[in-house]
Amino acid sequence: MIRSFSDHLQREFPRISKGSKLLIAFSGGSDSVVLTTLLYRLGYNVSLAHVNFSLRDIESDEDEVFAREFAREKGLEFYSTHINTRQYAADNQLSTQEAARKFRYEWFDELLNTKNKDFILTAHHADDQLETVFINMIRGSGLKGFTGIPRERDDIIRPLLPYSKDRLLEFANENGLSWREDSSNSSTDYLRNKVRSKLIPSFKKMSKDAFRQAIKSIGLADNSYQLFEDLLQEKRDSIVSSTDNGYSISLEKLEKEEHPRTLLFHFIKDLGFKNIDEVYQLCKKPRGKILQNKEYQITKERDQLVIQPIEKNSEPETFRILLSSSFHRTPVGNLSIRSCDGIEGSSKNIAYVDADKIGKALILRKWKKGDHFYPLGMKGRKKLSDFLKDEKVPHHKKLDQWVLTYDEKIVWVVGHRLDDRFKINNSTRRCLKITCSAD
Repeated sequence: MIRSFSDHLQREFPRISKGSKLLIAFSGGSDSVVLTTLLYRLGYNVSLAHVNFSLRDIESDEDEVFAREFAREKGLEFYSTHINTRQYAADNQLSTQEAARKFRYEWFDELLNTKNKDFILTAHHADDQLETVFINMIRGSGLKGFTGIPRERDDIIRPLLPYSKDRLLEFANENGLSWREDSSNSSTDYLRNKVRSKLIPSFKKMSKDAFRQAIKSIGLADNSYQLFEDLLQEKRDSIVSSTDNGYSISLEKLEKEEHPRTLLFHFIKDLGFKNIDEVYQLCKKPRGKILQNKEYQITKERDQLVIQPIEKNSEPETFRILLSSSFHRTPVGNLSIRSCDGIEGSSKNIAYVDADKIGKALILRKWKKGDHFYPLGMKGRKKLSDFLKDEKVPHHKKLDQWVLTYDEKIVWVVGHRLDDRFKINNSTRRCLKITCSAD
């Protein structure tokens, strides 16, 4: 498996090199033990991050002791933190599992930047992939749910997704590895555990090849979904138009389509409206009728639906981002800033800035009409509204586009493009890596 895994890393994740600083989400279970062992034996630069969620009393503490000793034996850097997950869930109005996930990834992001790591690696595997798709089906998540867990997202990489749980356990047993068993996995209090303990075993028994074919189908679904998104974008460009503070949907063009209700669903599915039939019925109602939720308002006009965000007076319009601080929680996500020697890997959520071209602070704000900048890789100045249109940014997402500025000049269209005036070059003496990651 070591050779197979090595080939897989080099083929699928060229961003990772032996010199990359890898932070492994290490629970102490068999999956993270196998992932760490594989990378360690292949000579990668790894360190471990362990969260004690305090959900299983002394077992949680014993997991942490095991993780710390595992790292010590291999001479690996080890980071750990504690959280009262149930209290955190109550304070943030989340389920226990959602709270654990939110805290875990926020802490990983913080470590990634304060400890100068390059990537976070998790030990999700093929069984987790199938479980996720079943859960998405049960919850009615639509087409996107059939694509499962993404192989990589920003600086988070999941290199074990092609490998089954059985294959990981086989490797662990062949190599005499030790690990911790999470007793809560046997509980059926959570939907994932029910799927794991009841549905997956029954599914695997249906035929010898059922599991492998299901994983293959998930990969095909992911590829097909990307094609679907491209085709859907063509429909958006034809039917949806920008307005001064929102966007509009042409009802005449929508009704000429073969599946108008389905298209309307995809045009508004991220806006928080739960009942697509209610929105579709609005198309046939008299002019001036309105639907709204906490975030958006949809108004029926003569031949269009007009979507606008509901203004929130409580939200600050601008945020001062001090470069002396390495971590900032903002409405656009977690912004981290650290010094670097040069470009370490490319992503739309990472910007490399010449530190000598900016001062001690940047301003984060939403874009506004009239904004322009000099897109990296393009010639000359461009209106930001035209740039976002060329980038095929969905119209409702344009409303929430943020920019980092210095001296009233756009430095970075967050998540899209750096301004050419602030790029690093051969004469750059100090480089800053700015990363935006989801909450």
